[in-house]
Amino acid sequence: MPVASGSSNLTLVILGLLNAGIVAAVLTGTRLPLLKTDRAAFIAVFVLGMAMCSIGMRVGKFSWTSWSMIFGAVVGTALLAFSLSVMFGVKQPHIANDRVAVLVLAGGMGFKVLVDVVRHLVA
Repeated sequence: MPVASGSSNLTLVILGLLNAGIVAAVLTGTRLPLLKTDRAAFIAVFVLGMAMCSIGMRVGKFSWTSWSMIFGAVVGTALLAFSLSVMFGVKQPHIANDRVAVLVLAGGMGFKVLVDVVRHLVA
């Protein structure tokens, strides 16, 4: 299985910075040209996160049965289920609006990235 290359690492950094910029815009109430609503920002964060996840998988270095791959799959599945429920309008406790949903999604994605960074530091 392929391992992420230097160019894919650069792509991950660029996508991560785009995601961080969108989240910062939501936090400050800034409206970006193509993302005029919090729902549009949520969808953009979701799409960028899915792209980051698919690019960043390093199955060649860590097997499918390693704790980090299983953890990433579980957290990723939970974030996917959360995102789809928000997009389809399923009411959830403590999620008052799309702005809160953006922050929850970004927090989950940040946690997943943090665990991946720690995994690479200890490996």
